[in-house]
Amino acid sequence: MSECKSAAHVRYNLWYHFVWSPKYRKGILADKATKSLIYKVICEIAERYEFKIARVAVDDDHVHVFLQSPPRYAPAQIARIIKGTTAREVFKVFPAKKRLLWGGELWEDGYAVRSVGDKVSEEVIKKYLEHHYKSIGQEPKQLELF
Repeated sequence: MSECKSAAHVRYNLWYHFVWSPKYRKGILADKATKSLIYKVICEIAERYEFKIARVAVDDDHVHVFLQSPPRYAPAQIARIIKGTTAREVFKVFPAKKRLLWGGELWEDGYAVRSVGDKVSEEVIKKYLEHHYKSIGQEPKQLELF
């Protein structure tokens, strides 16, 4: 996970853990064929968008994706890309699943996302900044809203 990647004018190491569920928490992901298809489509998306997949777990009623992304993609874009593409492909291969969902949408609107660091925590950053300010003879200041 600690490998930095490079792109034009940037070095990055951005990792995200996403979790989302099917509409109404229905267990429509329970069969092996659906789980395999979702995994395959997520891997294809990763290749197309230069994401690095560390882990995909498709449970009966939710999906976990742990990936590295270039900084040009916001977490909301990543979720939209993966959820939209997987839904389209699942409905194409398994059209009967669409009838099981009242609104015809595979995924819940929301999702959970968390950025994941490698040995760099909030505390490490705070200590670094305190050391930096002390080395230049200033006190760290907290920004205040007026």
